[in-house]
Amino acid sequence: MTVTSVNKLLKISLVICALITAGGLYYANSKIQNIAVDTASLKSKFELNAKQIKQYEATKKKVDSLSDVNALAEKILPKQQEQSLTVAELSQFALRSRLKIVNLTFKDSTETKSVKGDTKKKTTIPSGVRVVPLSIQFQEGAEYQYILDFLKYVEENRRTMQVTNISLTPMDTDRRKFKDVTVDINLYTTEKAPEIKK
Repeated sequence: MTVTSVNKLLKISLVICALITAGGLYYANSKIQNIAVDTASLKSKFELNAKQIKQYEATKKKVDSLSDVNALAEKILPKQQEQSLTVAELSQFALRSRLKIVNLTFKDSTETKSVKGDTKKKTTIPSGVRVVPLSIQFQEGAEYQYILDFLKYVEENRRTMQVTNISLTPMDTDRRKFKDVTVDINLYTTEKAPEIKK
């Protein structure tokens, strides 16, 4: 084999090696691009899933908070009138205020009430809420500060109550005390109260 033939053979070998190298580089580059695209797609899906998980957790927190609100509503607006519990609470308030209840009367529940002085104007009770009026009479000798303390306990109570009227009659012998004290209160419930037997 002559030197010229060897030279040509080497040149052909170099060209083939170059083509093989170029093909390998192209193939590797194509693979890298595909991997990059797949990686970007996976990253996008991961971020989307992370957002969905975050939204789920936020929704779950809202649902949990709503269950707390519902539990609180059950305490504030009892589903039944619960006369015995109401009497016990008011008796406790009176005891703390150094008052003694001599009479407590539940009246017929109402949906609307007339505003004094205007027979046409009425206050409408929200749907699903019943108003149970009750009247409390205290023992003779109650002092003004004691009555204020009782009203404060009623106001701070979580069960929804509203004082609608207070009637005070001072004693003749000591004007600082009262011989007749009557407090009218509305108790709000979420169901119709039982009918009162007459």
